[in-house]
Amino acid sequence: MRGDIVEVVRRIHEAAPRSRIVISTNGYLTERIVGAVKEIKEFHPRLGVGVSIDGIGEAHDKIRGLKGSYERAVETLGQLKALKVDDLRIGMTILPENQNELTRVFELAEALGVEFTTTIAHNSGIYFKKTDNAPAEVTDQLRKGIQDIMRGYLRSFDVKRWFKAYHLAGLIDPGMRMRAAKDCEAGRRFFFLDSKGRAYPCIVLDSEMGDIEQSDDFQSLFTSGKADEARRVVRSCRQDCWMVCNIRSYLIRHPWAPAYWIAKNKLRAHLLSRAGS
Repeated sequence: MRGDIVEVVRRIHEAAPRSRIVISTNGYLTERIVGAVKEIKEFHPRLGVGVSIDGIGEAHDKIRGLKGSYERAVETLGQLKALKVDDLRIGMTILPENQNELTRVFELAEALGVEFTTTIAHNSGIYFKKTDNAPAEVTDQLRKGIQDIMRGYLRSFDVKRWFKAYHLAGLIDPGMRMRAAKDCEAGRRFFFLDSKGRAYPCIVLDSEMGDIEQSDDFQSLFTSGKADEARRVVRSCRQDCWMVCNIRSYLIRHPWAPAYWIAKNKLRAHLLSRAGS
């Protein structure tokens, strides 16, 4: 919807040409999206695009509140794939009303040959601009769907999929989520900058670190007393926010945790597969 999206990415590219930029979209405005991606790829090849799909057909349209949204999203994915966007994915947000759609959306991603990512809906007044999402109770059907995808990832020879399996496991294991929350690196290893230049530790914690337009330089944005106070808030924060953007730093700092989990569960996945056959 931003008419200046190409220019925004161009400025980021000029400042950080090796950066990895990922744009999320609902995929509805196919022509505009494809046109912008064509322009961006000319000067920044490391572009990723995530298209949100929360169900198949009418299930997606109902959640999005706009008839034809599903067909537009799939058309956008097809055209972006034809443009050879290497980092292309379907992103699904799990809500109480679409838990039975998980496996079908995953199968769509596999059929289209694109990546699949999913997370449970979170609340955030500073990022999602929504604070009334009801928590998605993990039903037996959802648990089985996640476990089936997870085991398939673990049986593959793709290291990236092994770590994606670890992320999926955290969606149904509160213990994993709490361990990561106790050692969160928000405000130190990563941060969220909103469209008005205000910096926060992450996309869910409403504790402002500073304003980039009022800072002397970029470094001072993170060394002020206000930033220190925000990091103190992080240390006592126990929000249940198991998202890739939040746990990536945890995985980097504690690589042994996912490595041990992967080794143990990869063997189990192969044994279960052999027993099933």
